[in-house]
Amino acid sequence: IESSYGNVAKYPFQKDIQFDNNVAKTKAVDMPFGIYHYSYACTVEAAKAEAQGFIALLDGIKPIPHIVALDVEERDQYNLSNSQLEAVTKAFIDEVEGAGYFCALYSYENFLCKYSQAFRDNYVIWCANTAKEPSIDYGIWQYSFTGRVDGISGDVDLNRTEVDYPVIIKDTGLNGYDKNENKSEPTLVK
Repeated sequence: IESSYGNVAKYPFQKDIQFDNNVAKTKAVDMPFGIYHYSYACTVEAAKAEAQGFIALLDGIKPIPHIVALDVEERDQYNLSNSQLEAVTKAFIDEVEGAGYFCALYSYENFLCKYSQAFRDNYVIWCANTAKEPSIDYGIWQYSFTGRVDGISGDVDLNRTEVDYPVIIKDTGLNGYDKNENKSEPTLVK
């Protein structure tokens, strides 16, 4: 579920207008859901400010059963040097993880290749590539922007993973869950 874009703390209108409705309807049917934030940050300071606004939205709806993610794909971000881009991304994710959330990095494959392999190895990568399976390591693969799902009219993004992130999140006490609440056996999801 999209939550916001940019500095939502400073500009509250940048919260997705359907965010609260989407979260409520998803919770009503007990469907695991995750949340993502679309970033415009090009400095460490801007990334931290965006993260704080995102965290405030997350804190208002937790627990969140699936990953939360940083969506980075703006041209201005791509035009940063690799070290600048990595510093901006790390600043955002560090803030979110420091607040107790399981944060992934989302973008399309060509953008993700701008990050070093060593940098990507530190994060769950949610990679969009609708032409073929990504050639980089990923935890989640977005393979379609035009999927169909019963009960939803219009196009839906489709994703694939072999990791049961909700179990990891609950068992490690992230995203608003109590670490000692219940332990379950991880299962592969396809």
